[in-house]
Amino acid sequence: MRKNVVKAVDSQALAGAVVGGLIWVSFNGMFQWLIPGLDNLPVAATFCILGALGFHWLPQILWGGAAVTLSLLLLIAYTDLSGALIHSLTRSAGGASGRAPAVVVLSSESHYFGSSIAARMQEAYRLLARGQADRLVLTRIPSPARSFRPIIEEQLRLFQLDVRIDEVGPVRNTHDEALAVAKLARERNWDRVLLVTQAWHMPRAAKAFRKAGVEVIPSPAREYSFDLDHPRSVEDRLEAFGIWLHEIVGIWLYRRRGWA
Repeated sequence: MRKNVVKAVDSQALAGAVVGGLIWVSFNGMFQWLIPGLDNLPVAATFCILGALGFHWLPQILWGGAAVTLSLLLLIAYTDLSGALIHSLTRSAGGASGRAPAVVVLSSESHYFGSSIAARMQEAYRLLARGQADRLVLTRIPSPARSFRPIIEEQLRLFQLDVRIDEVGPVRNTHDEALAVAKLARERNWDRVLLVTQAWHMPRAAKAFRKAGVEVIPSPAREYSFDLDHPRSVEDRLEAFGIWLHEIVGIWLYRRRGWA
């Protein structure tokens, strides 16, 4: 009798752990951009343990939760939904036309000179080479992260661009960047700036800068990490959805805090 009870408990715990694992897979696929660290092994183990503990009392709720989250994951990964969602952000990103005293390149979320910063700098160099601005403004995140300025100065020399650089910071988010650039713009009597960031980030960034009192000409950088125009692979669609969700939540928070 006791062995039968133990076997039943063990089977329920195993089933619950599996269900918890399925829910974690779904959450990780959809929300890893929004929740840092969600893809860590301890987090996955926690989902499995909670599933194992809760399955005895809430099996229907756990199975239902797994079914719903897996269905959403499949919808995002294997349909054009994420493409439509990301386009709702990028179609209002705009494109640079006109001249401004300076080009501002955002970098508050980047701790190293990776592909996103390289893409932004490529757009900034294009604007500077075309004479649409005479100065370059960089933002710097707090230490121990290093400034990108030495790398960018070397690249400017390589491209034979004689441009002065201003660096503002430290900044932790786009709101901080907007305030820091607004202070610099008031000191220099700039009426507007060319703003460079990824197209999907531009709506929130432009709102934050205008709220801080800086008029911007949006100049979105190209996206190289996935196909922004037509996300076709599962990885591209999940990344596009994660970015869209991150920005939508960010816009909502900025409005709630009075930052946009």
